[in-house]
Parts: sequence; structure tokens; C-alpha cells
Amino acid sequence: MIADASRLAQPVLTPDLIRRREHRREQIVCVAWGSLLWNLKGFPIEGDWQQGGPLIPLEYARHSDGEIVSLVVVDGVPHQPTSWATVALDSLDAAREALRAREDVRANVTEWIGSIPRPAHVDYPQAHAFTAWLEHNGADAVVWTALPAKSRDCNGRVPSEDEAIAYLQSLVGDERTRAEAYVRQTPVAIRTPLREAYRLVSTFALKEPRCPTVTVIPYAALLCPA
Repeated sequence: MIADASRLAQPVLTPDLIRRREHRREQIVCVAWGSLLWNLKGFPIEGDWQQGGPLIPLEYARHSDGEIVSLVVVDGVPHQPTSWATVALDSLDAAREALRAREDVRANVTEWIGSIPRPAHVDYPQAHAFTAWLEHNGADAVVWTALPAKSRDCNGRVPSEDEAIAYLQSLVGDERTRAEAYVRQTPVAIRTPLREAYRLVSTFALKEPRCPTVTVIPYAALLCPA
């Protein structure tokens, strides 16, 4: 049983401890659920991805430019488990920029890179869930990919199940291979209605996906001062 942190004895604020806290590097984590788990493309993390990210409503609801249907946050669908890792950068701005570059998002589209704390005048779907998880886990900030749903070249439009399946069935060659690989490599614990629908489509012929390596480590355990 984990002890209530509010009941633990507080450290004495000696001058040395104050100096160490003032010079402590900002602790930033990234939450992920899709291709970032198996293809960092230069995004810097420390160690491996860990299980235990926030539960977020996700669905394969974005027809991406790379001919895949990728997982994005969609309000009103079943919640799914996510993973997290510590970002190997010293500031939230640097972490946001690194994730923006990895996702190839235009610099002026700030709402497609999620973060808590968040930029002024920007709201994100499920921001409350990321905020609650961050407060529970003790890091200073969290970032995530906040791309919207996309269908028929319209950002923000969630494709229907029939549209998503028809889109996948229309793919051939390398495009189909990339789409199938994305769904197969998504962690097996993520079981969305569309993933089940894809599995039942014989022409798509999904095999059981491979789960990326994750390690279960409570975030608080990584925050112990040296």
C-alpha cells in the first residue's frame, strides 16, 4: 500500500537542500500511445517507455498523410491505457519543440502539441485527464501529440466505422503495409472499437500486434534526489 504523501515527514530546508532544489532540472514527461512508442525519430527520452500513463479516449480516427489511420484523442470513445517516458530536455519549450519537429507540425499550430502547463488561449481535449495524472505523478510538465481527427481531408472530422474500413481496404502496396504495421505495432492493451472492426475484416487480416518494450516504474521513484 502506498503511503499518503501528505503524512510523510517533510525534509528540513537546509541551505544545501535549497540550493539543490533551485538548480534541479525541470522534470518533463511525454505521454504516448502510437508510433512514438516504436519510432522516436530523434525525440529524446531517458530510458524506456513505462506503462501507467493516463487513461485517455483514443480511436484510429486520423487519416494521416503517411497513408495510415492513426490513434488520436477523441472525446466520447472508450478510454485506453497510455505509456510515458521522461524527456531528456531541460525545459517545457524545448520538449514542445522537439515533439513538434518529430510530428512535422507547423510551428504556428500550437494546439497540435499538447502540454500541461499549456500555452495561453489554447485548450486541449482531455486536458483535465493529463492535468490530474501529472499532479498524481509528481513531474513538472507533460507533453503529448494532440493531432485532431481527420477524414476526407477535413481536420476535426471523425470518420465513421464504415469510412475507416473502406479507407483501409482501398489501400494497396506500401500504403497498405504501413497502415497494417501501425495497427499491429500499437500496444496490445489498446483495444478500440475500430481496432476490433479491422481485425474482423478478412481482407485486412491483422495479426496479433507486437507490443513495444515498456517497464513498470512509479514516476515518484525517479524523483528521489541523488
